[in-house]
Amino acid sequence: MTTTITHDLFKQMPKADLHRHYDGCIRPSSIIEIAKEQNIELPTYDLNELNKLVMMTNDCESLVQYLKAFDIINLVLQTKDNIERTMFECCEDAYLDGCTYVEFRFAPIQSTNKGLSMKEVMEACIAGVKKAEKKYGIVVRLIVCAMRHLSEEESLKAAQLAVEFKNDHVVGFDLAGPENGFMPSKHKKACQYAFDHGIHITIHAGEAAGYESVDDAIKNHAERIGHGVRLLENKETIKNVLENKVIVECCLTSNIQTKAINKMEDHPILQLMELGIPCTINTDNTTVSSCSLSGEDELFTNLFGFSNEQIVELIMNSFRAAFIEDESIRTKLIQDAYTKMRQLKVIV
Repeated sequence: MTTTITHDLFKQMPKADLHRHYDGCIRPSSIIEIAKEQNIELPTYDLNELNKLVMMTNDCESLVQYLKAFDIINLVLQTKDNIERTMFECCEDAYLDGCTYVEFRFAPIQSTNKGLSMKEVMEACIAGVKKAEKKYGIVVRLIVCAMRHLSEEESLKAAQLAVEFKNDHVVGFDLAGPENGFMPSKHKKACQYAFDHGIHITIHAGEAAGYESVDDAIKNHAERIGHGVRLLENKETIKNVLENKVIVECCLTSNIQTKAINKMEDHPILQLMELGIPCTINTDNTTVSSCSLSGEDELFTNLFGFSNEQIVELIMNSFRAAFIEDESIRTKLIQDAYTKMRQLKVIV
Protein backbone atom coordinates (compact mmCIF):
# COMPACT_ATOMS: atom_id res chain seq x y z
CA MET A 1 0.00 0.00 0.00
CA THR A 2 1.33 3.44 -0.94
CA THR A 3 1.21 6.60 1.11
CA THR A 4 -0.02 10.08 0.19
CA ILE A 5 2.94 12.26 -0.78
CA THR A 6 3.21 15.11 1.71
CA HIS A 7 5.42 18.19 1.36
CA ASP A 8 8.08 16.56 3.56
CA LEU A 9 7.91 13.38 1.53
CA PHE A 10 8.48 15.31 -1.71
CA LYS A 11 11.66 16.67 -0.12
CA GLN A 12 12.88 13.20 0.79
CA MET A 13 12.22 11.71 -2.65
CA PRO A 14 15.39 11.43 -4.81
CA LYS A 15 15.23 13.90 -7.67
CA ALA A 16 17.23 15.27 -10.60
CA ASP A 17 17.18 18.89 -11.79
CA LEU A 18 18.36 19.41 -15.37
CA HIS A 19 17.58 23.11 -15.75
CA ARG A 20 19.03 25.07 -12.85
CA HIS A 21 21.07 28.24 -13.29
CA TYR A 22 23.90 28.49 -10.77
CA ASP A 23 23.71 32.28 -10.50
CA GLY A 24 19.94 32.08 -10.01
CA CYS A 25 20.38 29.95 -6.89
CA ILE A 26 22.76 32.06 -4.76
CA ARG A 27 21.62 32.50 -1.16
CA PRO A 28 20.61 36.14 -0.54
CA SER A 29 22.29 35.93 2.88
CA SER A 30 25.56 35.01 1.15
CA ILE A 31 25.22 37.92 -1.27
CA ILE A 32 25.01 40.34 1.66
CA GLU A 33 27.76 38.62 3.64
CA ILE A 34 30.20 38.65 0.71
CA ALA A 35 29.32 42.23 -0.24
CA LYS A 36 29.91 43.49 3.30
CA GLU A 37 33.20 41.63 3.66
CA GLN A 38 34.54 42.85 0.31
CA ASN A 39 33.03 46.34 0.16
CA ILE A 40 30.87 45.51 -2.84
CA GLU A 41 28.13 48.06 -3.42
CA LEU A 42 24.61 46.62 -3.33
CA PRO A 43 21.28 48.46 -3.69
CA THR A 44 20.61 47.38 -0.07
CA TYR A 45 22.24 45.33 2.67
CA ASP A 46 18.93 44.56 4.37
CA LEU A 47 17.96 40.94 3.76
CA ASN A 48 14.23 41.58 3.46
CA GLU A 49 14.80 44.42 0.99
CA LEU A 50 17.32 42.40 -1.02
CA ASN A 51 14.88 39.51 -1.21
CA LYS A 52 12.40 41.84 -2.91
CA LEU A 53 15.01 42.60 -5.59
CA VAL A 54 16.38 39.12 -6.27
CA MET A 55 13.42 36.85 -5.44
CA MET A 56 10.57 37.18 -7.89
CA THR A 57 6.90 36.58 -7.20
CA ASN A 58 4.08 35.82 -9.62
CA ASP A 59 3.61 39.60 -9.91
CA CYS A 60 6.83 39.84 -11.94
CA GLU A 61 5.95 41.61 -15.20
CA SER A 62 8.29 40.09 -17.80
CA LEU A 63 11.43 38.10 -18.59
CA VAL A 64 13.31 41.41 -18.82
CA GLN A 65 12.35 42.32 -15.23
CA TYR A 66 13.10 38.77 -14.11
CA LEU A 67 16.63 38.92 -15.54
CA LYS A 68 17.42 42.17 -13.66
CA ALA A 69 17.88 40.14 -10.47
CA PHE A 70 21.00 38.64 -12.00
CA ASP A 71 22.64 42.06 -12.34
CA ILE A 72 22.70 42.26 -8.54
CA ILE A 73 23.66 38.65 -7.93
CA ASN A 74 26.58 38.70 -10.35
CA LEU A 75 28.21 41.56 -8.42
CA VAL A 76 29.44 39.01 -5.85
CA LEU A 77 30.47 36.31 -8.34
CA GLN A 78 33.69 37.94 -9.55
CA THR A 79 36.40 36.13 -7.52
CA LYS A 80 37.43 32.48 -7.45
CA ASP A 81 36.79 32.17 -3.72
CA ASN A 82 33.29 33.65 -4.01
CA ILE A 83 32.43 31.39 -6.93
CA GLU A 84 33.74 28.26 -5.20
CA ARG A 85 31.87 29.11 -1.99
CA THR A 86 28.55 29.89 -3.66
CA MET A 87 28.70 26.91 -6.02
CA PHE A 88 29.25 24.65 -3.01
CA GLU A 89 26.26 26.26 -1.27
CA CYS A 90 24.09 25.79 -4.37
CA CYS A 91 24.98 22.09 -4.44
CA GLU A 92 24.36 21.84 -0.70
CA ASP A 93 20.91 23.41 -1.04
CA ALA A 94 20.06 20.98 -3.85
CA TYR A 95 21.14 18.04 -1.68
CA LEU A 96 19.07 19.30 1.26
CA ASP A 97 16.03 19.35 -1.05
CA GLY A 98 16.54 15.69 -1.95
CA CYS A 99 18.35 16.12 -5.27
CA THR A 100 20.77 13.30 -5.99
CA TYR A 101 21.71 14.67 -9.43
CA VAL A 102 21.86 18.26 -10.66
CA GLU A 103 23.07 19.95 -13.82
CA PHE A 104 24.01 23.52 -13.02
CA ARG A 105 24.25 25.85 -16.00
CA PHE A 106 25.96 29.22 -16.09
CA ALA A 107 27.71 31.69 -18.40
CA PRO A 108 31.37 32.03 -17.30
CA ILE A 109 31.62 35.40 -19.07
CA GLN A 110 29.25 36.86 -16.45
CA SER A 111 31.99 36.47 -13.82
CA THR A 112 34.83 38.09 -15.80
CA ASN A 113 34.05 41.73 -14.95
CA LYS A 114 36.86 42.04 -12.38
CA GLY A 115 39.70 40.32 -14.21
CA LEU A 116 38.97 36.59 -13.97
CA SER A 117 39.39 34.57 -17.14
CA MET A 118 36.57 32.23 -18.17
CA LYS A 119 38.91 29.31 -17.47
CA GLU A 120 39.44 30.55 -13.90
CA VAL A 121 35.67 30.83 -13.46
CA MET A 122 35.29 27.21 -14.58
CA GLU A 123 38.02 26.04 -12.22
CA ALA A 124 36.35 27.77 -9.27
CA CYS A 125 32.93 26.30 -10.12
CA ILE A 126 34.38 22.80 -10.43
CA ALA A 127 36.21 23.18 -7.10
CA GLY A 128 32.91 24.03 -5.40
CA VAL A 129 31.20 21.08 -7.07
CA LYS A 130 33.91 18.62 -6.05
CA LYS A 131 33.74 19.81 -2.45
CA ALA A 132 29.97 19.23 -2.38
CA GLU A 133 30.19 15.85 -4.10
CA LYS A 134 32.76 14.70 -1.54
CA LYS A 135 30.73 15.92 1.44
CA TYR A 136 27.23 14.89 0.35
CA GLY A 137 27.58 12.21 -2.33
CA ILE A 138 25.43 14.26 -4.71
CA VAL A 139 26.31 13.93 -8.41
CA VAL A 140 26.71 17.32 -10.11
CA ARG A 141 27.45 18.15 -13.73
CA LEU A 142 27.86 21.49 -15.47
CA ILE A 143 26.45 23.12 -18.61
CA VAL A 144 28.33 26.07 -20.08
CA CYS A 145 26.06 28.85 -21.35
CA ALA A 146 26.77 31.36 -24.08
CA MET A 147 24.80 34.59 -23.87
CA ARG A 148 22.77 34.85 -27.06
CA HIS A 149 22.87 38.67 -27.21
CA LEU A 150 26.68 38.62 -27.36
CA SER A 151 28.80 38.03 -30.46
CA GLU A 152 29.31 34.79 -32.33
CA GLU A 153 32.97 35.02 -31.34
CA GLU A 154 32.05 35.01 -27.64
CA SER A 155 29.69 32.06 -27.99
CA LEU A 156 32.40 30.08 -29.77
CA LYS A 157 34.76 30.78 -26.86
CA ALA A 158 32.13 29.41 -24.47
CA ALA A 159 31.75 26.26 -26.59
CA GLN A 160 35.53 25.82 -26.69
CA LEU A 161 35.62 26.17 -22.91
CA ALA A 162 32.97 23.47 -22.53
CA VAL A 163 35.07 21.14 -24.68
CA GLU A 164 38.23 21.98 -22.70
CA PHE A 165 36.54 20.85 -19.47
CA LYS A 166 34.62 17.96 -21.05
CA ASN A 167 36.32 15.37 -18.84
CA ASP A 168 35.93 17.42 -15.67
CA HIS A 169 32.21 17.71 -14.86
CA VAL A 170 31.16 19.64 -18.00
CA VAL A 171 28.56 17.76 -20.04
CA GLY A 172 26.59 20.40 -21.94
CA PHE A 173 26.39 23.66 -23.86
CA ASP A 174 23.45 26.09 -23.82
CA LEU A 175 22.32 29.40 -25.29
CA ALA A 176 20.75 31.60 -22.61
CA GLY A 177 19.75 35.23 -22.08
CA PRO A 178 17.27 37.36 -24.05
CA GLU A 179 15.53 35.16 -26.60
CA ASN A 180 13.66 37.65 -28.77
CA GLY A 181 15.74 38.74 -31.75
CA PHE A 182 18.56 36.31 -30.98
CA MET A 183 17.81 33.05 -32.75
CA PRO A 184 20.06 30.03 -32.08
CA SER A 185 21.40 30.15 -35.65
CA LYS A 186 23.22 33.36 -34.77
CA HIS A 187 25.49 31.03 -32.79
CA LYS A 188 25.56 28.06 -35.17
CA LYS A 189 29.38 27.90 -35.17
CA ALA A 190 29.42 27.49 -31.39
CA CYS A 191 26.68 24.86 -31.45
CA GLN A 192 28.41 22.97 -34.25
CA TYR A 193 31.75 23.08 -32.43
CA ALA A 194 30.22 21.70 -29.23
CA PHE A 195 28.33 19.02 -31.17
CA ASP A 196 31.41 17.96 -33.14
CA HIS A 197 33.35 17.52 -29.91
CA GLY A 198 30.77 15.37 -28.14
CA ILE A 199 29.22 18.02 -25.90
CA HIS A 200 25.46 17.68 -25.37
CA ILE A 201 23.34 20.66 -26.37
CA THR A 202 20.30 22.19 -24.69
CA ILE A 203 18.96 25.56 -25.84
CA HIS A 204 16.50 28.00 -24.27
CA ALA A 205 13.74 28.22 -26.87
CA GLY A 206 10.01 28.85 -27.11
CA GLU A 207 9.92 30.88 -23.90
CA ALA A 208 9.98 34.57 -24.86
CA ALA A 209 10.09 33.80 -28.60
CA GLY A 210 7.75 31.62 -30.65
CA TYR A 211 7.87 28.12 -32.09
CA GLU A 212 10.40 29.21 -34.74
CA SER A 213 12.98 29.41 -31.97
CA VAL A 214 12.35 25.75 -31.12
CA ASP A 215 12.77 24.64 -34.74
CA ASP A 216 15.96 26.66 -35.02
CA ALA A 217 17.30 25.14 -31.80
CA ILE A 218 16.72 21.63 -33.14
CA LYS A 219 18.47 22.61 -36.37
CA ASN A 220 21.45 23.51 -34.19
CA HIS A 221 21.64 20.09 -32.52
CA ALA A 222 19.54 20.72 -29.39
CA GLU A 223 18.71 17.43 -27.67
CA ARG A 224 16.75 19.25 -24.99
CA ILE A 225 14.79 22.50 -25.06
CA GLY A 226 14.67 24.89 -22.13
CA HIS A 227 11.03 25.89 -21.45
CA GLY A 228 9.50 25.31 -24.90
CA VAL A 229 6.08 26.55 -23.79
CA ARG A 230 5.26 27.91 -27.26
CA LEU A 231 6.14 24.90 -29.35
CA LEU A 232 2.46 23.87 -29.42
CA GLU A 233 1.74 26.88 -31.64
CA ASN A 234 2.77 24.91 -34.72
CA LYS A 235 1.98 21.33 -35.78
CA GLU A 236 5.18 21.00 -37.80
CA THR A 237 7.21 22.03 -34.75
CA ILE A 238 5.47 19.35 -32.67
CA LYS A 239 6.31 16.82 -35.38
CA ASN A 240 9.91 18.07 -35.46
CA VAL A 241 10.26 17.68 -31.68
CA LEU A 242 8.78 14.17 -31.75
CA GLU A 243 10.87 12.97 -34.71
CA ASN A 244 14.07 14.22 -33.12
CA LYS A 245 13.15 12.82 -29.67
CA VAL A 246 13.74 16.23 -28.11
CA ILE A 247 13.10 16.55 -24.38
CA VAL A 248 11.44 19.64 -22.92
CA GLU A 249 12.80 21.04 -19.65
CA CYS A 250 9.71 22.55 -18.00
CA CYS A 251 9.96 25.21 -15.28
CA LEU A 252 6.46 25.90 -13.96
CA THR A 253 6.90 28.74 -11.44
CA SER A 254 9.49 30.52 -13.57
CA ASN A 255 7.18 30.47 -16.59
CA ILE A 256 4.49 32.32 -14.63
CA GLN A 257 6.99 34.92 -13.41
CA THR A 258 8.50 35.62 -16.83
CA LYS A 259 4.98 35.72 -18.32
CA ALA A 260 5.74 32.86 -20.68
CA ILE A 261 2.31 31.70 -19.45
CA ASN A 262 -0.46 33.71 -17.78
CA LYS A 263 -1.73 31.19 -15.25
CA MET A 264 -0.47 27.85 -14.03
CA GLU A 265 -3.45 25.94 -15.40
CA ASP A 266 -2.38 27.10 -18.89
CA HIS A 267 1.02 25.42 -18.67
CA PRO A 268 1.40 23.12 -21.70
CA ILE A 269 3.34 20.37 -19.90
CA LEU A 270 0.34 18.03 -19.75
CA GLN A 271 -0.46 18.57 -23.45
CA LEU A 272 3.18 17.96 -24.34
CA MET A 273 3.21 14.72 -22.39
CA GLU A 274 -0.08 13.58 -23.93
CA LEU A 275 1.48 14.11 -27.37
CA GLY A 276 4.33 11.81 -26.36
CA ILE A 277 6.93 14.53 -25.86
CA PRO A 278 9.18 13.65 -22.89
CA CYS A 279 9.16 16.38 -20.25
CA THR A 280 11.10 17.02 -17.07
CA ILE A 281 10.25 19.27 -14.13
CA ASN A 282 12.94 21.75 -13.12
CA THR A 283 13.44 24.85 -10.99
CA ASP A 284 15.23 27.23 -13.40
CA ASN A 285 16.39 29.41 -10.48
CA THR A 286 15.69 28.49 -6.86
CA THR A 287 16.48 31.95 -5.49
CA VAL A 288 15.18 34.17 -8.29
CA SER A 289 12.01 32.08 -8.67
CA SER A 290 11.66 31.49 -4.90
CA CYS A 291 11.16 27.78 -5.51
CA SER A 292 12.55 24.30 -4.90
CA LEU A 293 12.41 21.12 -6.95
CA SER A 294 10.34 19.36 -4.28
CA GLY A 295 7.96 22.32 -4.38
CA GLU A 296 7.72 22.20 -8.19
CA ASP A 297 6.97 18.47 -8.12
CA GLU A 298 4.31 19.06 -5.47
CA LEU A 299 2.84 21.96 -7.46
CA PHE A 300 2.62 19.80 -10.58
CA THR A 301 1.04 16.88 -8.72
CA ASN A 302 -1.60 19.08 -7.09
CA LEU A 303 -2.30 20.91 -10.33
CA PHE A 304 -2.81 17.90 -12.56
CA GLY A 305 -3.80 15.20 -10.06
CA PHE A 306 -1.07 12.72 -10.90
CA SER A 307 -0.88 9.41 -9.06
CA ASN A 308 2.21 8.42 -7.07
CA GLU A 309 3.34 6.11 -9.88
CA GLN A 310 2.93 8.85 -12.49
CA ILE A 311 4.90 11.47 -10.55
CA VAL A 312 7.67 8.96 -9.83
CA GLU A 313 7.96 8.17 -13.54
CA LEU A 314 8.09 11.89 -14.32
CA ILE A 315 10.93 12.25 -11.81
CA MET A 316 12.70 9.28 -13.42
CA ASN A 317 12.43 11.04 -16.80
CA SER A 318 14.94 13.56 -15.48
CA PHE A 319 17.49 10.89 -14.63
CA ARG A 320 16.96 9.30 -18.06
CA ALA A 321 17.30 12.63 -19.87
CA ALA A 322 20.43 13.70 -17.97
CA PHE A 323 23.54 14.53 -19.97
CA ILE A 324 25.58 12.27 -17.71
CA GLU A 325 28.61 10.80 -19.45
CA ASP A 326 28.78 7.49 -17.56
CA GLU A 327 25.84 5.12 -17.99
CA SER A 328 26.84 3.16 -14.88
CA ILE A 329 26.35 6.31 -12.77
CA ARG A 330 22.94 6.92 -14.38
CA THR A 331 21.89 3.32 -13.74
CA LYS A 332 22.91 3.55 -10.09
CA LEU A 333 21.10 6.87 -9.63
CA ILE A 334 17.89 5.37 -11.05
CA GLN A 335 18.16 2.13 -9.06
CA ASP A 336 18.88 4.03 -5.84
CA ALA A 337 15.96 6.38 -6.52
CA TYR A 338 13.50 3.49 -7.02
CA THR A 339 14.80 1.81 -3.85
CA LYS A 340 14.32 4.98 -1.82
CA MET A 341 10.84 5.56 -3.28
CA ARG A 342 9.84 2.08 -2.13
CA GLN A 343 11.35 2.63 1.32
CA LEU A 344 9.29 5.82 1.58
CA LYS A 345 6.23 3.79 0.46
CA VAL A 346 5.64 6.23 -2.40
CA ILE A 347 5.45 3.20 -4.71
CA VAL A 348 5.25 -0.54 -4.06
